[in-house]
Amino acid sequence: MPLPDGLHLRAADADDLPRIAEMRHAAGWPVQDWALRAVLPAPHTQCLVVVDRAGRVLGVGSGISYGSFGFVGNMIVDPSLRRRGVGAA
Repeated sequence: MPLPDGLHLRAADADDLPRIAEMRHAAGWPVQDWALRAVLPAPHTQCLVVVDRAGRVLGVGSGISYGSFGFVGNMIVDPSLRRRGVGAA
């Protein structure tokens, strides 16, 4: 599913962690900085963010693979973009 106009996916980096933590807090999820930092460089993991033209992070999701098994999680979409296909993308 394509993203709405003006949005794109990219790999998350350390500069995105404060916004990811803010989104987790707003969703009522715990924020553990060490855990967020651990997923960025870890093998077999990927953390993606959805950003707008201004570079604002408006969505996040991560995944990890264990051979033929995998897990997708940490999916959060800014309330202003929910129900527009961001999470599905």
